[in-house]
Amino acid sequence: MRLNLFNAKKECFPKDMSPGDIIVLKNLKVELYNHSYFGVSQPSTVYTVYKQDTLVQLPIPDIECDMTEAEEDIVEALDLWYAEKKASMKNTAIVASGVRPYLRTDQLLSHPTKFFDYIGMVVSYKKDNLNPVVNLTLTDFTKNMAPIKLKQVQYPIDREFLLHCTLWDNNAVNCPPLVYGDYVRICNGVKRLSKEGSAEFRVNGDRDNGRKLTKLSADDHLLKDLLKRKKEYSSR
Repeated sequence: MRLNLFNAKKECFPKDMSPGDIIVLKNLKVELYNHSYFGVSQPSTVYTVYKQDTLVQLPIPDIECDMTEAEEDIVEALDLWYAEKKASMKNTAIVASGVRPYLRTDQLLSHPTKFFDYIGMVVSYKKDNLNPVVNLTLTDFTKNMAPIKLKQVQYPIDREFLLHCTLWDNNAVNCPPLVYGDYVRICNGVKRLSKEGSAEFRVNGDRDNGRKLTKLSADDHLLKDLLKRKKEYSSR
């Protein structure tokens, strides 16, 4: 759909946008002309722009577009849909083989992939009693380059080594009860930045009834490197 934005100040127009960025508009007038719909801004129209993948909001002077949590969930879903569509069109080795990379916590921000698998140790587990959501705090004993900001929450592991993960819908329902020290493998994670700027990831709901999170025994070969880092961390 074509969009016409009007504003007396040039600096109020969105800048530095690229394909895949998401623009949210409120109080927009939609009109039909020549069998095509197009949007026309009104004096009351407000808007904001999210960069693809990171979902960082671009600053727009004098424009305040307040977003609810439900609206931000829609933005995340749209960003995920676009990323999946873009990935399906690329004939890369990872897509062709169906293999996602395993990423450590310290690789999340620097690695170009959006979807990945993760091996970690559970630090905290919280299941929402009203909604199909599970919140996990994890560590693989590598540093989070954008660490958790909530200093008032006390963890037995240094905050800079922690990573937050959210399981949604069927993946939350299928998640087994977990306690501190459990080891897990999580598949098809989607990395993101929180509102506070912390690196984290989520596992979105889908039609696949298989578990995306699997508990690992302490002697699993997948834990070899993590256990080595854990030993080094404990001996500091």
